[in-house]
Amino acid sequence: AQASKSRANIGVAMCFAARGPRQRVGWVVLTLLASGGRSFAASAVPSKVFAADFASGVPGGTRLRVLSWNVAAVNNNPFEYWITHPSPAYKQLMEDVEQFIINPRDDDVMIHEVFTDSMFKTLVGRMRKVGIQELETTERLWESEYRSRRIVSGFLQDPAIGKKRLASMPDRVTNTIQLATGGRTFRPTVINCYGEGLPSLDAWFLKWLHFFFEDEVDIDGKGAKKVYSLLQKIRKAKYPAISDEEEAASIPLQLVLQGVFDAVLVNLMQKKGGSNWESLRSEICSSLNSRKKDLIKEILTETYQDAD
Repeated sequence: AQASKSRANIGVAMCFAARGPRQRVGWVVLTLLASGGRSFAASAVPSKVFAADFASGVPGGTRLRVLSWNVAAVNNNPFEYWITHPSPAYKQLMEDVEQFIINPRDDDVMIHEVFTDSMFKTLVGRMRKVGIQELETTERLWESEYRSRRIVSGFLQDPAIGKKRLASMPDRVTNTIQLATGGRTFRPTVINCYGEGLPSLDAWFLKWLHFFFEDEVDIDGKGAKKVYSLLQKIRKAKYPAISDEEEAASIPLQLVLQGVFDAVLVNLMQKKGGSNWESLRSEICSSLNSRKKDLIKEILTETYQDAD
Protein backbone atom coordinates (compact mmCIF):
# COMPACT_ATOMS: atom_id res chain seq x y z
CA ALA A 1 0.00 0.00 0.00
CA GLN A 2 1.23 3.47 -0.75
CA ALA A 3 0.43 6.70 1.00
CA SER A 4 2.21 10.01 0.67
CA LYS A 5 2.03 13.43 2.29
CA SER A 6 4.16 16.49 1.73
CA ARG A 7 6.65 15.65 4.42
CA ALA A 8 5.89 12.11 5.56
CA ASN A 9 4.48 8.81 4.47
CA ILE A 10 2.32 6.36 6.37
CA GLY A 11 2.42 2.95 4.73
CA VAL A 12 0.24 0.03 5.60
CA ALA A 13 2.80 -2.77 5.70
CA MET A 14 0.36 -5.55 6.41
CA CYS A 15 -3.40 -5.72 6.46
CA PHE A 16 -5.08 -9.05 6.96
CA ALA A 17 -8.82 -9.62 7.22
CA ALA A 18 -10.43 -13.02 7.55
CA ARG A 19 -14.16 -13.29 7.06
CA GLY A 20 -16.37 -16.31 7.47
CA PRO A 21 -20.13 -16.62 7.19
CA ARG A 22 -20.54 -15.74 10.84
CA GLN A 23 -17.29 -14.28 12.04
CA ARG A 24 -15.04 -11.38 11.19
CA VAL A 25 -11.58 -10.68 12.47
CA GLY A 26 -9.51 -7.70 11.45
CA TRP A 27 -5.85 -6.98 12.08
CA VAL A 28 -3.80 -4.09 10.92
CA VAL A 29 -0.08 -3.73 11.42
CA LEU A 30 1.27 -0.36 10.41
CA THR A 31 4.77 0.55 9.47
CA LEU A 32 5.20 4.29 9.88
CA LEU A 33 7.38 5.82 7.22
CA ALA A 34 8.67 9.36 7.10
CA SER A 35 10.65 10.26 4.04
CA GLY A 36 10.93 13.89 3.13
CA GLY A 37 8.28 13.79 0.43
CA ARG A 38 8.98 10.41 -1.18
CA SER A 39 6.45 7.57 -1.23
CA PHE A 40 7.29 3.90 -0.74
CA ALA A 41 5.63 0.65 -1.64
CA ALA A 42 5.13 -1.56 1.42
CA SER A 43 7.28 -4.24 -0.19
CA ALA A 44 10.20 -1.85 -0.49
CA VAL A 45 10.61 -0.28 2.94
CA PRO A 46 14.06 1.28 3.36
CA SER A 47 16.20 0.43 6.36
CA LYS A 48 16.48 4.12 7.24
CA VAL A 49 13.38 6.20 6.78
CA PHE A 50 14.40 9.68 7.91
CA ALA A 51 16.29 11.39 5.12
CA ALA A 52 18.79 14.13 5.90
CA ASP A 53 16.50 16.90 4.62
CA PHE A 54 13.72 15.69 6.94
CA ALA A 55 15.79 15.72 10.12
CA SER A 56 18.75 17.89 9.47
CA GLY A 57 21.76 17.13 11.63
CA VAL A 58 20.42 13.74 12.72
CA PRO A 59 22.54 10.86 11.34
CA GLY A 60 19.57 8.62 10.51
CA GLY A 61 16.13 7.51 11.50
CA THR A 62 14.47 4.40 12.87
CA ARG A 63 11.87 2.14 11.36
CA LEU A 64 8.89 1.61 13.64
CA ARG A 65 6.70 -1.48 13.58
CA VAL A 66 3.38 -0.54 15.11
CA LEU A 67 0.46 -2.81 15.89
CA SER A 68 -3.08 -1.43 15.85
CA TRP A 69 -5.72 -3.64 17.45
CA ASN A 70 -9.09 -2.51 18.76
CA VAL A 71 -9.49 -4.30 22.08
CA ALA A 72 -11.72 -1.70 23.72
CA ALA A 73 -15.02 -3.31 22.78
CA VAL A 74 -17.10 -4.62 25.66
CA ASN A 75 -17.21 -8.41 25.38
CA ASN A 76 -19.54 -9.48 28.17
CA ASN A 77 -21.82 -11.69 26.09
CA PRO A 78 -20.33 -15.13 25.32
CA PHE A 79 -22.97 -15.68 22.63
CA GLU A 80 -22.43 -12.34 20.86
CA TYR A 81 -20.21 -13.78 18.12
CA TRP A 82 -20.33 -17.07 16.28
CA ILE A 83 -17.09 -18.82 17.26
CA THR A 84 -15.36 -22.08 16.39
CA HIS A 85 -16.36 -24.64 19.00
CA PRO A 86 -15.64 -28.39 18.97
CA SER A 87 -19.07 -29.39 20.27
CA PRO A 88 -21.88 -30.02 17.73
CA ALA A 89 -24.27 -28.86 20.45
CA TYR A 90 -22.89 -25.33 20.10
CA LYS A 91 -23.58 -25.18 16.38
CA GLN A 92 -27.06 -26.59 16.90
CA LEU A 93 -27.81 -24.07 19.64
CA MET A 94 -26.71 -21.11 17.54
CA GLU A 95 -28.73 -22.26 14.55
CA ASP A 96 -31.81 -22.84 16.70
CA VAL A 97 -31.52 -19.37 18.23
CA GLU A 98 -31.13 -17.88 14.77
CA GLN A 99 -34.32 -19.58 13.61
CA PHE A 100 -36.12 -18.42 16.74
CA ILE A 101 -35.38 -14.83 15.75
CA ILE A 102 -35.99 -15.22 12.01
CA ASN A 103 -39.01 -17.51 12.07
CA PRO A 104 -40.32 -18.05 15.62
CA ARG A 105 -43.74 -19.42 14.61
CA ASP A 106 -45.54 -20.78 17.70
CA ASP A 107 -42.67 -19.66 19.95
CA ASP A 108 -43.64 -16.02 19.38
CA VAL A 109 -45.90 -15.94 22.42
CA MET A 110 -47.10 -12.89 24.31
CA ILE A 111 -44.85 -11.22 26.85
CA HIS A 112 -47.14 -11.98 29.78
CA GLU A 113 -46.79 -15.70 29.04
CA VAL A 114 -43.06 -15.45 29.78
CA PHE A 115 -42.67 -12.45 32.10
CA THR A 116 -45.94 -13.10 33.87
CA ASP A 117 -48.38 -10.67 35.46
CA SER A 118 -47.38 -12.16 38.81
CA MET A 119 -43.73 -11.34 38.11
CA PHE A 120 -44.69 -7.81 37.10
CA LYS A 121 -46.72 -7.26 40.28
CA THR A 122 -43.89 -8.61 42.41
CA LEU A 123 -41.42 -6.28 40.70
CA VAL A 124 -43.70 -3.28 41.17
CA GLY A 125 -44.00 -4.17 44.85
CA ARG A 126 -40.22 -4.24 45.23
CA MET A 127 -39.90 -0.91 43.41
CA ARG A 128 -42.59 0.65 45.60
CA LYS A 129 -40.85 -0.60 48.74
CA VAL A 130 -37.60 1.20 47.85
CA GLY A 131 -39.35 4.42 46.85
CA ILE A 132 -39.12 4.35 43.05
CA GLN A 133 -41.58 6.85 41.56
CA GLU A 134 -43.98 6.85 38.58
CA LEU A 135 -45.26 3.34 39.27
CA GLU A 136 -48.83 4.21 38.29
CA THR A 137 -47.59 5.24 34.86
CA THR A 138 -45.54 2.06 34.65
CA GLU A 139 -48.57 -0.11 35.50
CA ARG A 140 -50.67 1.63 32.90
CA LEU A 141 -48.02 1.27 30.19
CA TRP A 142 -47.56 -2.40 31.07
CA GLU A 143 -51.26 -2.99 30.41
CA SER A 144 -51.56 -0.82 27.31
CA GLU A 145 -48.17 -1.15 25.63
CA TYR A 146 -46.19 -4.20 26.67
CA ARG A 147 -47.83 -7.24 28.26
CA SER A 148 -49.67 -8.33 25.08
CA ARG A 149 -46.80 -7.84 22.64
CA ARG A 150 -45.23 -10.87 20.97
CA ILE A 151 -41.82 -11.60 22.42
CA VAL A 152 -40.03 -11.68 19.06
CA SER A 153 -42.01 -9.69 16.49
CA GLY A 154 -43.32 -7.18 19.03
CA PHE A 155 -40.34 -6.90 21.36
CA LEU A 156 -36.95 -8.23 20.24
CA GLN A 157 -37.51 -7.01 16.67
CA ASP A 158 -39.11 -3.67 17.56
CA PRO A 159 -36.66 -0.91 16.60
CA ALA A 160 -38.53 1.66 18.70
CA ILE A 161 -37.57 -0.08 21.93
CA GLY A 162 -33.97 0.02 20.82
CA LYS A 163 -34.16 3.72 20.02
CA LYS A 164 -35.70 4.44 23.41
CA ARG A 165 -32.91 2.48 25.18
CA LEU A 166 -35.38 1.12 27.72
CA ALA A 167 -33.86 -2.37 27.56
CA SER A 168 -30.35 -1.72 26.28
CA MET A 169 -29.46 1.02 28.78
CA PRO A 170 -30.06 -1.03 31.94
CA ASP A 171 -28.20 -3.93 30.32
CA ARG A 172 -25.23 -1.67 29.70
CA VAL A 173 -25.22 -0.58 33.34
CA THR A 174 -25.86 -3.93 35.04
CA ASN A 175 -24.75 -6.73 32.70
CA THR A 176 -21.25 -6.99 34.15
CA ILE A 177 -20.48 -4.54 36.94
CA GLN A 178 -16.83 -3.63 37.49
CA LEU A 179 -16.18 -3.25 41.20
CA ALA A 180 -13.78 -0.83 42.86
CA THR A 181 -11.84 -3.83 44.19
CA GLY A 182 -11.13 -5.01 40.65
CA GLY A 183 -13.66 -7.81 40.77
CA ARG A 184 -16.89 -8.17 38.83
CA THR A 185 -20.48 -9.07 39.55
CA PHE A 186 -22.98 -10.33 36.98
CA ARG A 187 -26.69 -9.84 36.50
CA PRO A 188 -28.55 -13.17 36.38
CA THR A 189 -29.03 -13.43 32.62
CA VAL A 190 -28.05 -15.49 29.61
CA ILE A 191 -25.80 -12.90 27.99
CA ASN A 192 -22.91 -12.66 30.43
CA CYS A 193 -20.69 -14.94 32.50
CA TYR A 194 -23.09 -15.34 35.43
CA GLY A 195 -21.78 -18.35 37.28
CA GLU A 196 -24.90 -19.83 38.87
CA GLY A 197 -27.50 -22.02 37.24
CA LEU A 198 -30.75 -20.72 35.77
CA PRO A 199 -32.78 -23.93 35.63
CA SER A 200 -36.21 -22.31 35.33
CA LEU A 201 -37.93 -18.94 34.93
CA ASP A 202 -39.03 -18.98 38.56
CA ALA A 203 -35.50 -19.71 39.78
CA TRP A 204 -34.11 -16.99 37.50
CA PHE A 205 -36.63 -14.41 38.72
CA LEU A 206 -35.80 -14.89 42.39
CA LYS A 207 -32.09 -14.44 41.68
CA TRP A 208 -32.81 -11.46 39.43
CA LEU A 209 -34.85 -9.69 42.13
CA HIS A 210 -32.15 -10.36 44.71
CA PHE A 211 -29.49 -8.93 42.40
CA PHE A 212 -31.32 -5.64 41.82
CA PHE A 213 -32.83 -5.07 45.27
CA GLU A 214 -30.61 -6.93 47.76
CA ASP A 215 -27.09 -7.04 46.34
CA GLU A 216 -24.84 -4.06 47.01
CA VAL A 217 -21.93 -2.97 44.83
CA ASP A 218 -19.14 -0.45 45.26
CA ILE A 219 -18.11 0.78 41.82
CA ASP A 220 -16.07 3.84 42.72
CA GLY A 221 -14.65 3.24 46.19
CA LYS A 222 -17.19 5.60 47.73
CA GLY A 223 -19.34 2.97 49.33
CA ALA A 224 -21.74 0.18 48.43
CA LYS A 225 -25.16 0.82 46.93
CA LYS A 226 -28.07 -1.27 45.68
CA VAL A 227 -27.85 -2.24 42.04
CA TYR A 228 -31.19 -0.66 41.08
CA SER A 229 -29.85 2.71 42.23
CA LEU A 230 -27.26 2.67 39.43
CA LEU A 231 -29.99 3.24 36.84
CA GLN A 232 -30.45 6.80 35.58
CA LYS A 233 -33.32 8.50 33.81
CA ILE A 234 -33.28 8.28 30.03
CA ARG A 235 -33.50 11.84 28.77
CA LYS A 236 -35.64 12.77 25.80
CA ALA A 237 -33.08 15.44 24.90
CA LYS A 238 -30.58 12.69 24.10
CA TYR A 239 -32.99 9.96 22.96
CA PRO A 240 -35.86 11.78 21.22
CA ALA A 241 -37.77 8.56 20.48
CA ILE A 242 -38.82 8.39 24.12
CA SER A 243 -42.01 10.20 25.09
CA ASP A 244 -42.29 12.70 27.94
CA GLU A 245 -44.34 10.16 29.87
CA GLU A 246 -41.76 7.42 29.30
CA GLU A 247 -38.94 9.73 30.30
CA ALA A 248 -40.65 10.48 33.62
CA ALA A 249 -41.13 6.74 34.26
CA SER A 250 -37.89 5.62 32.61
CA ILE A 251 -36.30 4.11 35.73
CA PRO A 252 -39.16 1.70 36.56
CA LEU A 253 -39.69 1.04 32.84
CA GLN A 254 -36.02 0.08 32.50
CA LEU A 255 -36.42 -2.46 35.29
CA VAL A 256 -39.58 -3.89 33.75
CA LEU A 257 -38.19 -4.18 30.23
CA GLN A 258 -34.89 -5.53 31.49
CA GLY A 259 -36.90 -8.19 33.27
CA VAL A 260 -38.85 -8.94 30.10
CA PHE A 261 -35.67 -9.14 28.03
CA ASP A 262 -33.89 -11.46 30.45
CA ALA A 263 -36.98 -13.65 30.86
CA VAL A 264 -37.30 -14.03 27.09
CA LEU A 265 -33.67 -15.15 26.84
CA VAL A 266 -33.97 -17.65 29.70
CA ASN A 267 -37.15 -19.02 28.12
CA LEU A 268 -35.38 -19.23 24.76
CA MET A 269 -32.44 -21.17 26.16
CA GLN A 270 -34.65 -23.55 28.06
CA LYS A 271 -36.49 -24.38 24.83
CA LYS A 272 -33.56 -24.43 22.42
CA GLY A 273 -30.51 -25.07 24.61
CA GLY A 274 -31.83 -27.84 26.80
CA SER A 275 -29.25 -29.10 29.26
CA ASN A 276 -26.30 -27.91 27.15
CA TRP A 277 -26.43 -24.15 27.04
CA GLU A 278 -25.12 -23.41 30.54
CA SER A 279 -22.13 -25.71 30.18
CA LEU A 280 -21.39 -24.20 26.76
CA ARG A 281 -21.58 -20.72 28.21
CA SER A 282 -19.27 -21.68 31.06
CA GLU A 283 -16.70 -23.11 28.63
CA ILE A 284 -16.78 -20.03 26.41
CA CYS A 285 -16.48 -17.66 29.36
CA SER A 286 -13.57 -19.61 30.82
CA SER A 287 -11.76 -19.76 27.50
CA LEU A 288 -12.43 -16.26 26.16
CA ASN A 289 -14.37 -13.70 28.17
CA SER A 290 -12.91 -14.27 31.63
CA ARG A 291 -9.35 -14.46 30.27
CA LYS A 292 -9.54 -11.60 27.81
CA LYS A 293 -6.69 -9.57 29.31
CA ASP A 294 -4.44 -12.60 29.67
CA LEU A 295 -5.10 -13.64 26.07
CA ILE A 296 -4.41 -10.13 24.77
CA LYS A 297 -1.10 -10.07 26.63
CA GLU A 298 -0.19 -13.52 25.32
CA ILE A 299 -0.90 -12.56 21.71
CA LEU A 300 1.02 -9.29 21.95
CA THR A 301 4.07 -10.77 23.67
CA GLU A 302 4.31 -13.91 21.54
CA THR A 303 2.72 -13.44 18.12
CA TYR A 304 3.67 -9.76 17.78
CA GLN A 305 6.80 -9.56 19.89
CA ASP A 306 8.65 -7.89 17.00
CA ALA A 307 6.37 -4.83 17.13
CA ASP A 308 7.79 -1.73 18.77
